[in-house]
Amino acid sequence: MTIRESRFDLIDEPWIPCLMADGATCELGLAEVFARARGVREIFDESPLVTVSLHRLLLAILHRNFGPADEKRWLELWRSGWNPEVLDAYFSRWRQRFNLFDSERPFFQVPEMDDTGRQPVSALFQQFATGNNATLFDHSFEEQPRCLSFAAAARGVIARQVFSVGFGKSSPFYFSDSPLIRGYTVLVWGGNLFETLLLNLIRYDAENPIPRHGEGPDLPAWEQDDRSIPRKDGNVPFGYLDYLTWQSRRIHLFCESDGSGVRWCQLQQNLKLSAAAAAVDPFKCYRKDEKRGWIALSFREERALWRDSHALLQGLGEAHSRPRILDWLENVSAPTTEVSIPRVPALAAFGLATDPGRAASVTLWRHERMALPVACFSNEALVEKLGQAIAYAEQTGRDLRSAGWSLARALLEPPSEGAGAHQTRAREEEVGPLARSFGVERRYWPALDAPFLEFMDQLAKGAPDSRGDYFGQWRKLVRDKAREAFTAVARDFDLTARQLRAVAIAERSLFDRLRQGLQEGEPP
Repeated sequence: MTIRESRFDLIDEPWIPCLMADGATCELGLAEVFARARGVREIFDESPLVTVSLHRLLLAILHRNFGPADEKRWLELWRSGWNPEVLDAYFSRWRQRFNLFDSERPFFQVPEMDDTGRQPVSALFQQFATGNNATLFDHSFEEQPRCLSFAAAARGVIARQVFSVGFGKSSPFYFSDSPLIRGYTVLVWGGNLFETLLLNLIRYDAENPIPRHGEGPDLPAWEQDDRSIPRKDGNVPFGYLDYLTWQSRRIHLFCESDGSGVRWCQLQQNLKLSAAAAAVDPFKCYRKDEKRGWIALSFREERALWRDSHALLQGLGEAHSRPRILDWLENVSAPTTEVSIPRVPALAAFGLATDPGRAASVTLWRHERMALPVACFSNEALVEKLGQAIAYAEQTGRDLRSAGWSLARALLEPPSEGAGAHQTRAREEEVGPLARSFGVERRYWPALDAPFLEFMDQLAKGAPDSRGDYFGQWRKLVRDKAREAFTAVARDFDLTARQLRAVAIAERSLFDRLRQGLQEGEPP
């Protein structure tokens, strides 16, 4: 097989990793994944970046063929499913554009670039070592680049278009961030792939979820005959389909001469999102920054997703904007629609995090899920109570952190030898590292993960007059977990006289702070 003869048809060839309803795993092509969507439990790749990228591709295809323009049309899709004949005709029309190695329009790529050298295909993946990237998950070397299957290479191309860090020299200008690189992306998770896709199929028309721009039609990347010219100050998507299939990189894959896979690729900068178009993703939660405007909430290594649940669930306000997919879900799940959707679907979040101040240094990626009671969508009182519960846990966490610093300071400062004796003060640059080494918050926060999800479910199920009881129980549990976390740290000491004194000082400080937070009549 020569490169010119190479063909990998994404419509029919298996390449999308699926977990089936019976627990089996397999790969399916585009046509089959839509045809068997009710029998697919979920799409799940080892990389959460690939997982969310594949969902966006499937959503773009559904939006292009079925809208939906309003709630009525969405309800028809939910009840009856999508028309397979429509998809068959669509794939038949655009089959050539879904060839991974087409000589003129390779899928999500460009033809070979004359002015660009080759690099290992691992450059398409965040988890593989290449160039200046740290070897976080991979132990291969550029001198001996791995050969990837066509299926894996296809997944890498799609993920790289939306998850590329903006750093380093390129052409026609420096690399810039891809659409999903900042902030995590949420998806509503149903009982099978059909439900998941429909639950994330937001209203699509000339104004929603992204207003049309320019005079041309809004088309997915593979249908666009006139490609946008990259602008250094950024481009504005023609609409939602253009955004879902945004081509942030010029990529070209090289098929091995024997047809065994892909070992090399080319990678250059392509389209950069303009600043005005950066905060429009309906699957992101935003907070308002006084100087920078709307900023997407991001993963932090020590912070679980439930700690953002108040921001994720509350509607548009002065400080936060929840993902607009939840607004849409609130509309289609209203009692008047008589639609049977999961009462407690899951909210899945996907993304990565970078070192503060080092935007190109990827430190982790994550895929988290949490239950999402439908009752939380529109019940402001319930969401407010969730916010209060999280705020109390956050304040207790700060009190616990302060106790850790008190413990470190007391350990570093020898006791005064008598009245009027000079007290040696510990230096802050010594106190901080010692306090963090105790890991007191790392013992505290994970202990609240399961209890908070149970508390949220109790609020959603319980009567309004019972919420005060649940809240009181939550506060007591939070205080207990804080005490347990501190006690666990204290147990690690040998408890010399100096350590006993330091533990007593810090413990008294913590318990005083916890007592100050008690509500009148609440159990201590």
